[in-house]
Amino acid sequence: YVSNVQTPIPEEQRFTWPDTASLFPHRVSLAYGPGGFGKSHYFKHNNPGAVETLFVNPSHELCAASPDIKSVTHQKLLTNEVGKDGRPKWKEITKKHTELVFDEASMLTKKEYLKLVKRFPDHKLIFCGDLGFQLPPVSKDGEPVEELDEDDFEHTYEFKKDYRSKENYAGSNTRRAWYVGHIRTSS
Repeated sequence: YVSNVQTPIPEEQRFTWPDTASLFPHRVSLAYGPGGFGKSHYFKHNNPGAVETLFVNPSHELCAASPDIKSVTHQKLLTNEVGKDGRPKWKEITKKHTELVFDEASMLTKKEYLKLVKRFPDHKLIFCGDLGFQLPPVSKDGEPVEELDEDDFEHTYEFKKDYRSKENYAGSNTRRAWYVGHIRTSS
């Protein structure tokens, strides 16, 4: 969702997205960058080469925000709930999909991440987020949780262009872009 980019975007300012296979050649990848830099938008709207993608969000609200896009919550794929046939529900949910895109990856614990990687050995898994800068995982039992970091992934790709700010989109330096860069290099 790109909230305040004015349309139509002039041709000279448009960005041509490369296809998923070239950006994310590995089975498990991280797409990272600050909010508004196009991570989720890329996979939902500009993902040439993707076949049968399922989007996995941390909340029902994010699933409902794009009703035309097939999505489920993180929890649906982490739970061990079984259906009436005795099979795990996550198997039924994902059997038609080859690529799973997890939004807000910073909200997953390392334990949950490893469970997903093990659970889906035949799927391409792409995690989107800004680890260390977005909302961290929440402890369900009050115990400390181990957060993900970039070293946990086979492959990473950084989204570097701010699509949420009209000024930066036109090529000028905005306070937001400076702030993000300053925070990232200071921490």
